[in-house]
Amino acid sequence: MLKQAPSFDTAGFMADRADVFTRVAAVLLGDKPSAAPPERLLVGTDAFAIADDVVRAGLSAALAAAQAVIPRTESVIIHPDGLAAANEQHQVLQPTEATETFADWLDTENPRLSWEVALGRARAMFIDPARIPPAQAFRAAFRIHVCALLGDDSVLAIPTSPFPAPAQAQRRSTMWDFRVRLGGLTTIAGQTGFPQVNLPLGLAGRLPVGLSLIAPPGPEDLLLHMVERLGHLAVPARANECVFVAAKGP
Repeated sequence: MLKQAPSFDTAGFMADRADVFTRVAAVLLGDKPSAAPPERLLVGTDAFAIADDVVRAGLSAALAAAQAVIPRTESVIIHPDGLAAANEQHQVLQPTEATETFADWLDTENPRLSWEVALGRARAMFIDPARIPPAQAFRAAFRIHVCALLGDDSVLAIPTSPFPAPAQAQRRSTMWDFRVRLGGLTTIAGQTGFPQVNLPLGLAGRLPVGLSLIAPPGPEDLLLHMVERLGHLAVPARANECVFVAAKGP
């Protein structure tokens, strides 16, 4: 795998059916669904607070289905300072690593980049090096905190995205706001490196929205159990339009 930001880079896979997904996991990861479900479903209230009303409504049935599988449900705050603050630390470390990876290529080739990519690389060049050690300390503490929340028998439920798929041809300023909001959710598995699966289990209007489950580090058997139990609820109704996505942490 070509590196980008080495301490954040990970591999994932997608499948259009739950049974294919679990078979791929067995081959690539050597993991199989656990015999029993997780003991606790942790609902990240600060993660759901980021989401649009239509997304929360669209995922209510999915959450209820997960609660029917898992014996206990608890509401948790994923980070007391807020997920936006967590993402701010993320945006110190990952862009810095990516700039180190691509600096020579950018300097040599002067490639044509999209506005967002070019802006990201330019912003990274001006990150104060003094911010890096505190951001690294934050990341380490964040990982310990989320690991303590999960224990070894729980999964954390969050929206995959705070909004449905945006319409095409949006203004760049609008897309930047989407990106910042999305970062508040992706920073959880992104910084901790814990495995996450995204399940297309809801609809916001006519657009699919996903419920993501994050598990403790190690074997992904708990996530695969939930894929196996909830996969039949995926939308749209035609299975060949459903996509399950997993990311394996570093």
